[in-house]
Amino acid sequence: MLESSKNETNEETKEGNVEKKGMELKGFLDLTKFRLSQYNTLASYSMYLYYAPSFMLFESLIFLTATQLITMSSQAYNQTVEGDYDKKMRRTKNRPVARGLINKQTGGMISAGLALSSFGVYMQLANPGTILVANSIWIGYCLVYTPMKRWTVHNTLVGAIIGALPPFIGTFAQLGSLFTPETMLLSAYIFSWQYPHFYGILYENRADYKKAGYEMISNYDKDGVKATRHIKFSAILSLTTPLGMAYTGLMSPIFLPAYYYLYAQNLKAVKEFSEN
Repeated sequence: MLESSKNETNEETKEGNVEKKGMELKGFLDLTKFRLSQYNTLASYSMYLYYAPSFMLFESLIFLTATQLITMSSQAYNQTVEGDYDKKMRRTKNRPVARGLINKQTGGMISAGLALSSFGVYMQLANPGTILVANSIWIGYCLVYTPMKRWTVHNTLVGAIIGALPPFIGTFAQLGSLFTPETMLLSAYIFSWQYPHFYGILYENRADYKKAGYEMISNYDKDGVKATRHIKFSAILSLTTPLGMAYTGLMSPIFLPAYYYLYAQNLKAVKEFSEN
């Protein structure tokens, strides 16, 4: 009987440890926004692959790993320094630092560890100078954009520009230079959808953003007139950049009809935003 009770206790302990490890893993993935980081990594890799003389699996894995690590580091840093503000917003109150699942010291150590790891992996590339490009984007996001949200409404513009820079990492890794027509077109396209995406979130949660102390356009542009102008400008970019990508060969023209069908659907959402 005593032996049976001990076995049950051991089983419960094992189950508790497994559950704890699962929660720790989920907290890590949430802190680093693993899935969102993948999108940025793939945006970088698209240009890396485009300019590759041939597909090389090992080099591709090195680039993907390094870029994923530095992107996750930036997300971890952002959540760590904004934990106190995230607590005040319904949209972000369940983030791991805001909930107290990960303390700020641990969050900072995770961010630093990921960044340092990325440097080591980038050094294995044929062009280790890629570290400088990736690190510049990290600095822009973490040390420029993140604090700007506290003191100027222009933070959205800066954030949109920085968010559109990942393709330059892949281009530099392959060519050792930054500016090519294809890279600039892809970057412009990524820039074009950031205003509609973020403003949709912002205006739905504008009271929370204001309560948390963020300087956002919604604090002053309550009817969304200026925001609508920004979105319309973005719509023009979204309309024209795919044509440029098809012309340069970055995208096959066969995808244009499907793209513009979806584009027309998005215009309906823009109209609804301006009317509401």
